[in-house]
Amino acid sequence: MIRKIIDKYRRNPRVNQFIKLFSTTFINIPLSIISSVVITRYLGPELFGDFTFLINIFSFAVIFFDFGIFQAGNRALVLSKDKETAKGYYGVLLVLLFVLSILMAISLYVYAMLDNNLREKDLELALLFLLPFSCLFLIPRFYESLLHADNRINELTISRFLNVAGHLILYVFAFYLMNGDGYDRLYVILSMYLITNVFIFIYLFVVLKPVLSDFFIRYKELFYYLKKFGLNVYIGSVIGVGASQLSGILISYFSVENIGVGFFSLALAFSSPLKMIPNTIATIYYKDFADKAKIPGKLLNTSLFLSIAAIAILWLFINPVINFLYGEGFSQVVRLTYIVSVGMVLYGLADFYNRFLGAHGKGNLLRNGAIIVGIGLLFMNIFLISIWKDIGASIAYVISGIIYLGVMYLYYCNYVKKNTRNVI
Repeated sequence: MIRKIIDKYRRNPRVNQFIKLFSTTFINIPLSIISSVVITRYLGPELFGDFTFLINIFSFAVIFFDFGIFQAGNRALVLSKDKETAKGYYGVLLVLLFVLSILMAISLYVYAMLDNNLREKDLELALLFLLPFSCLFLIPRFYESLLHADNRINELTISRFLNVAGHLILYVFAFYLMNGDGYDRLYVILSMYLITNVFIFIYLFVVLKPVLSDFFIRYKELFYYLKKFGLNVYIGSVIGVGASQLSGILISYFSVENIGVGFFSLALAFSSPLKMIPNTIATIYYKDFADKAKIPGKLLNTSLFLSIAAIAILWLFINPVINFLYGEGFSQVVRLTYIVSVGMVLYGLADFYNRFLGAHGKGNLLRNGAIIVGIGLLFMNIFLISIWKDIGASIAYVISGIIYLGVMYLYYCNYVKKNTRNVI
């Protein structure tokens, strides 16, 4: 009996994809932890905060300069049934990626010239150093937005693994071979970060085999999906996701130094697997969601159970783990993780409903939800971070998670009711 059940699930392609993607996520957790230990010991708390601040600036810029193009590609790939057509979409999207990166670099150059906070923290030149490589910061946005829509789960799995393992290998290389006084450690780590994304880009180019033979046809189709779907999601992302990326940046602007930025980043890193549990399940079934009237109850119950179990394990071990790996100087990370982890679970469950609505092309609902959450988070960030710095950012994250889950659940319920009524 048990063997029959195992054989049944083993033959299910979606189950196999879930196992691969979730296993990679699970493996990436300790690798990410080791990576953060190496980089914090190499840089120290202050430089690690500077590094995180710079990455946060580009992460925010990526959201702003997406312009909904990758979400348009997401929608096109969900509906596409032909591999050659998909290759054409990838070709157009890669060309647009480089165009977007140029616009992003120009805008960040103007920002670097005008911002007093960068000059006060002596980070102006470091930002300018990164500008020629702006396209590399768009690579994660590319594969996270597109591969699950095309059901390229194997490629998505490998890309995520390369992102974590590549950074770890290069950080270890820097730690042991570039540890002398003659090295500017911040620039070394920034270089290692960029090199990893170069390898991921090469891998994606080889496996996706993008073509440009029908460039203008595919471009017009993407532009159609941009108007119908991509722009709606983009507007929501700029306000919603952009507000969350601003958290780390605002900590810097309300602080004398960037140590709190690094602490908050580590708390997010330790808590992020909680969000990935329901996110992984929704990613696997994303293309299937487009043909379903509602989310299967088993998937929701599985996500909820795994999320509760995971946060209990995190709370149990986070204190000894932080003390052992980082030392008492990073004890603030423990307090932040207790708070942030709650918000991460809420965001993960909300993403489940988000993915379902996205698979049904409800970009307007995603836009409206993101705007509501983003505005709320922005005001809470400004108010709470100005008072409690990194603690304030953590509390704001939890409150926004409550709002996000509530909004997505209400939109989902309304959509299911209307859909059911239309069927009847």
